[in-house]
Amino acid sequence: MAASTAKAAKLPAQRPGWLRFLDGYYLAHLLLFASYWLVRQRFLAHPGNAYAYFKGPGELLRWERHLAAVLAASATMRLWRNESFDGFLANFFMLAKAVLLGLAAASDARLAVYYQAAYFMLFLLFPQPTYDGPTNVEELTPASLQQYLLEAQSNNVSYVVECYMPSSSACVHFAPMLAYLSLQYATKTLKFGKLDVGRWPAMAKMLNVERGWFSPQLPSLILFEKGKEKARLPAIEPDGSVNTTGALKKATVVKLIELAGLREQTKPAGPSRPPSGRRR
Repeated sequence: MAASTAKAAKLPAQRPGWLRFLDGYYLAHLLLFASYWLVRQRFLAHPGNAYAYFKGPGELLRWERHLAAVLAASATMRLWRNESFDGFLANFFMLAKAVLLGLAAASDARLAVYYQAAYFMLFLLFPQPTYDGPTNVEELTPASLQQYLLEAQSNNVSYVVECYMPSSSACVHFAPMLAYLSLQYATKTLKFGKLDVGRWPAMAKMLNVERGWFSPQLPSLILFEKGKEKARLPAIEPDGSVNTTGALKKATVVKLIELAGLREQTKPAGPSRPPSGRRR
């Protein structure tokens, strides 16, 4: 079969990575958090309502200061630990929504029902957008992947392939890092690709990747050399367990790339920092 018949679609049109932060997911969250101003003004105007836990404006202010300090401390810790800005924002929004729900319910217990309904609708209608900025990661199909691996047996090309699902939040958060690394390290003999195992379950089984929203194997990075698997992240232990400890940290992923034996030939040529993310 000719290689051209099996190739996946070309890289999609790329736009600046930061534009994803103008997606409905982020704007809806901003509007949700802004709604607290109305809740607060309503309580200050009617502090003695029968459904309020707070006994007055002074108690509300104390709780606001306390929870703001907790939220700031948690956000700082998560900003330090998260490898992508997308992951940091998702975690921050989760904490902020918990704080918002607590303050709103304490101001008027009836508001808890409305906010929980709003959270559910936001979850259904506004999923976190996937990174679609500059990248050298090619979208693969089972046919194109198998063709590339067949050709790699003779052309000495190594492939780093991400197995992902668009519905997996871990995959969404990992996408900017993989794009950044592909811009830095992709060469004629080191290629990057990704395969949607949610769309191709038979291929997921062949690659021994468990699917599911909360699968510890999503995303998985597999390094192929001469058409054969050489290493993967997260690693699968001899007893079949998945070792997720630090598996998708940037330093660990770079070590996987170095296993291709192409470190000397691979010269970083991409941006000095992850696209639309924090410095490494």
